[in-house]
Amino acid sequence: MVGHFDFNTEYRNCINILGPGMSVDIDRFFTPPSDMENELKVRSQNQNKSIKTPPTDSFAVFLQSVFDAIKQNRYQVFMQNLLSDATVLHRLRKAAQEE
Repeated sequence: MVGHFDFNTEYRNCINILGPGMSVDIDRFFTPPSDMENELKVRSQNQNKSIKTPPTDSFAVFLQSVFDAIKQNRYQVFMQNLLSDATVLHRLRKAAQEE
């Protein structure tokens, strides 16, 4: 995984997924506008394919899944993800302070 964050460079918001014998490139992966039809650019066995995704409000979909999980008392996965993120962030901060 490679991440680059800078307020002085051109804006980029994409993900490149690599797997055995294939790759997928997706622009505006993390914050697509709710009215945007996105495109997955798939390359497999030296062939290119494009897959269109319908527009959706990803934030609304995520929040609705959180609310549904709370109502159904199955929110543990969200809690586990938050704790895991906090643990990784703590380790990164600690490693950055070490010489």
